Amino acid sequence: MLSAYKKEDFFLLEDVAYDRIHPARIFIFFWGVLGASAVVTAVTSFATSYSIYIQAPHWENIVTINYLLLCIQFLVTVFFSFPKTFYRFQRIQMIFVCLFSLKLSIDFYQFIFLIREDRGLPILIDYGMLLIILGGIVFLLFSIARSIKRVKQGHFRHGGKGLYNFQQSKGYVSLPIIFAASMIGGLVARASFETSFGELTELLFFIVVTVVIQYGIAMAWPEFLLIAYCKFRFPSFIVPEEKVDNKKSIKPNANRKKQLQVNQYPLSYWFFRPLTVFRSRASLVSGEKAPFLAVVIVWLQLTLLIFIVFCGLYIRNAMRGVFEVENVIESMSVYLFMASILSLLLLIIFRVCLFAARKLKTI
Repeated sequence: MLSAYKKEDFFLLEDVAYDRIHPARIFIFFWGVLGASAVVTAVTSFATSYSIYIQAPHWENIVTINYLLLCIQFLVTVFFSFPKTFYRFQRIQMIFVCLFSLKLSIDFYQFIFLIREDRGLPILIDYGMLLIILGGIVFLLFSIARSIKRVKQGHFRHGGKGLYNFQQSKGYVSLPIIFAASMIGGLVARASFETSFGELTELLFFIVVTVVIQYGIAMAWPEFLLIAYCKFRFPSFIVPEEKVDNKKSIKPNANRKKQLQVNQYPLSYWFFRPLTVFRSRASLVSGEKAPFLAVVIVWLQLTLLIFIVFCGLYIRNAMRGVFEVENVIESMSVYLFMASILSLLLLIIFRVCLFAARKLKTI
C-alpha cells in the first residue's frame, strides 16, 4: 500500500520521530500508561471482590485479563526504561506504543460499566457505551485511511501540511464530536426516564472523559502507526544513541527542523536520579543542569508514590466494611489530587532547603 513511496514522502514524520516521539521520551509514556492501567486494574479487582452489587460472572475474567496485561506492561516498561534497550530496539518499542495506546483508549470504560452495575442503572447504558466504543473503532479506521491518503497526496513531504491540518479538516474533527455528543445526549435522556438525573451526573462525567480519551487517541494513533512503519523500512528513522558523556556537537542537517541535542543528558538519565535533578538545579553538583521537564518527572514520581500509599491505607480501611464502587473512584480522584498537591509542597520545601544549603556553602 505504501511500498511505492520513498523516504522523501515521509519527511515530516522523521522530524516527529526525532522530537515528539523520540525513544528517550517514549519510556515516560510507558510509565504513564502503566500507572493508568494499574489504577484501572486495582479499582476493578477491588470493586468486584468487595461490592455486593456486582455479581456478573464476566468480571472475573476481565480482572484476570487486566492482571495479565498489567504484568506484560510492567515488564515491557522496565525493559524500555534504559537507553541501551530503547535505542537498540526502537522498532519493537514503537509496536508497543501502538498496542499500549490502543489499550489505554478503552481501559477507562470499565469504570462506567462498574458504576452502572453497582448502582443498578438501566442496562441500556451498557449498550450505548458499546455503540460509542464501536464508533471510536470506526473513527480509528477512518483516521488510518485518512493518514494513508495524506501520504499519497504528499502532505508529509518537505514543506507539506502534515497529518493535522484542522483548518481544512473541519469535517474530520466535527464528525466524531457530533456523533459522541448525540450518543451521550440521547443515552442520558433515555436513561433519565428510568432513573433520576442526579444519579447520572457522576456517570456522565466519566463517560465524557473516557470518550474524549478514546477519540483523541484514535485521532493521534495513525501517526504512531506510520512512524512504526517507517522505522522498519527506513534506517534514517532509527534515532542514534546519545552518549551521556559526549559533549561534542554534531554537524547540523539543513533539511531537518529538529536537531539532535547530543550535548544534553537524555530524560532517562534524570528519571532514575530524582535527587540529582534538584541538586543540579541548585548548582550543588558539577555538570549539566537538569531541564525543567526532569523536575516535572520527579513531581509525577513523588505524586504516584504518595498516591499508592493513600490507596493502600484506603484499601485497608475499606476491607472492614461494605462500600459502593463510585465511592472508590471518588476517593481515588481525591487521593490523586491530594498526592499531587502534597508532592508539590514537599518538592518546594526540598528546593528551599537546597537553596539554603548552597547559600551556606558559599559563606
